[in-house]
Amino acid sequence: MQYSQNNKVMKKKYFYLVAFFIAAFTIDSLTQDVYVDINPDDIMYANDNNYLIDMDADGTDDFEVHFWLEEFSYDTEIWIKGLNGNEVYFEPDEEHTGVVDVLDTISSNMDWDTTSFLIKTHPWGNWWDVEDKYIGVRMTSSGGYFYGWIRIDGPGTYNSGNRLIFKDYGYSPVLNQFIIAGLPVYYKVDNAEVTDIGNNRDGTDLLVTFEKALGDAEILEYRLMAVKAENAEVFTLEQALLLSADRYLAMQPSGQDIYKQSFEETSVDIDGDLIADLQPYKIFILTYINLPDYEGLLSNASQEIMLTTPAEAVENIDAEDIADYGDGRDLRVTFDKIADETTIAEYRIFVVDYSDADNFDRNEADGLTGEYYTAISPSGQNIEIVLNETSQTVEGLPIGSGGYNIFVMAMTDSIQTDYSGFSRMNEITGLVQPSDNMILAGKVREEAIFTDSLISVAGIFPEGGESQNIDFNNDGIDDAVLSAYSWSSMAGSGGSASISSLNDTKLVKLPLDFNTPINTDLTWAFSSGETSCSTIINSTSCSGEWVGAGSKYLGIFIINNNDTIFGWAKLHSNSNGGGYISIDGWAYINVTSLPVEENQIEDVNIFPNPAKDFILIEFGSVESKDINIEIFDDIGRIVASKRVTSTNEPIEINISNFDKGIYFIKISSKEQRLTTRKLIVW
Repeated sequence: MQYSQNNKVMKKKYFYLVAFFIAAFTIDSLTQDVYVDINPDDIMYANDNNYLIDMDADGTDDFEVHFWLEEFSYDTEIWIKGLNGNEVYFEPDEEHTGVVDVLDTISSNMDWDTTSFLIKTHPWGNWWDVEDKYIGVRMTSSGGYFYGWIRIDGPGTYNSGNRLIFKDYGYSPVLNQFIIAGLPVYYKVDNAEVTDIGNNRDGTDLLVTFEKALGDAEILEYRLMAVKAENAEVFTLEQALLLSADRYLAMQPSGQDIYKQSFEETSVDIDGDLIADLQPYKIFILTYINLPDYEGLLSNASQEIMLTTPAEAVENIDAEDIADYGDGRDLRVTFDKIADETTIAEYRIFVVDYSDADNFDRNEADGLTGEYYTAISPSGQNIEIVLNETSQTVEGLPIGSGGYNIFVMAMTDSIQTDYSGFSRMNEITGLVQPSDNMILAGKVREEAIFTDSLISVAGIFPEGGESQNIDFNNDGIDDAVLSAYSWSSMAGSGGSASISSLNDTKLVKLPLDFNTPINTDLTWAFSSGETSCSTIINSTSCSGEWVGAGSKYLGIFIINNNDTIFGWAKLHSNSNGGGYISIDGWAYINVTSLPVEENQIEDVNIFPNPAKDFILIEFGSVESKDINIEIFDDIGRIVASKRVTSTNEPIEINISNFDKGIYFIKISSKEQRLTTRKLIVW
């Protein structure tokens, strides 16, 4: 990325924020070298604006870099200038900036100049095509100098073009004190991560992961230290070096790129206390090197971690719609109690709209206050509770009709255990009161007939396939055909899978969720007379909503003679909709065979049923001069009525303006109620 002059200033301000101090132990005193990691690395391109570095973050630039390239001759000129009397290490014989290697000493025993070339005339120069080399610098001050270094990659083929890469820099804040080039980078461990991997409540739960130091081969050992979080800010290298061997975990370098090490069961923190849960820690890593001038380097603190032992999660959550209030009183929740309830303070029941359930997690549950869940105390028994009329969802909405997921959190007492068990009901429960004219997708009511069997077909490569007819209601008439096919050609290969209706069966085009009411209110299509895209799933010309839908429910509507059947089938398709399709069980209910309130008089015939435009009523041998016909909808409202004075001819009633649904026809005379019949309008 190229930087304008303004970008340089912005970058420099960023350096102020990321600068941090590391401890370096010398034979004379414990000093703190200032180290700034340029993250991400800063790139300077040829003919870009000047690059400025404020090493001591005092608001005044200390060094300036220029980079010039002649595109035709490919001559390159790079030079670094010390500002305000600051200087750069210079090799007079080479007339170039001196190259400093890692661990070289930068001190007064070097040649210094305010301006120094890195490279003159491509491709000659000691800085051409180098990686991880150091520019020695010193900043003037009253009474002496502060010595430092800047790590860069030089231009050339290694960098795939003419550019300078600035990686980091550092200096000693001790006046006239030498500095070791790259020492923090070379030996220091960065980016240590710590995780809780078990529930033993001791050091074995604590796993430390870190990248090896660049100087891994020269390190005598890595020392892992657990420090109580409240003491981490004041923990120093000097303290780390004075710890006895029982206060840290020693690791021998093995050369691997990533080290992973857990503490031991008997491991203690730096205070000598056993590592345990419920205590926040930060982890430090000391790289013990024992050089003449440096005994070791201390990493930055890891993120804070507290070992936790979760409570057991409840099992066998179930929810059932038991009433028809249209609120929480309709919802009964049951689940098994925790085996050991001695640590459980309460159970919390969360009701989540199924469309939001995938995003609801433990953290969100932890942040909710009491009005958004139902709490129940442990009683030593499995839990069964009916919610109340004021119960809400986790969004603060009243519980009503629709689909929900139930989550249960077993809240601990934060003494013996400290992390709440969290579990969810995998299926959706909807507060829909089943009536005689429907079946709920995925559910089986007492009157329904359920078939638990698997039917699957698959395309057979390189070319071929399978198909199978299905008789859902076992009446000897096939209702649908399940098909899969594969094809191949010089252009490639592919496949398709489909389910198509047969005879008078109708299917629902859209995949249904669990607990969806299946009745005449749905949009029914794909009858046997339709030919254009008459499949539910097809991966070729008619890609539909079922492609990649996974496991959903297919709505089924069968009209057979005087029977009207609603049902569902659990349908699976593969991710691209082609080559495989299966049905895993189905159920149906014959709504015309369900009982009604009155006894049926067989001599009254109502047809057609189901009907759409009109119905005819024949009375047979029924003789009466005054008969009343009333038609009620499914909630008891009269939608049509007619008085009959003669039963010799069939009576026609227009129903073309009726909504789809279930209706009841009550026929009565002055003497008696003759019959009540069920009518389906579609």
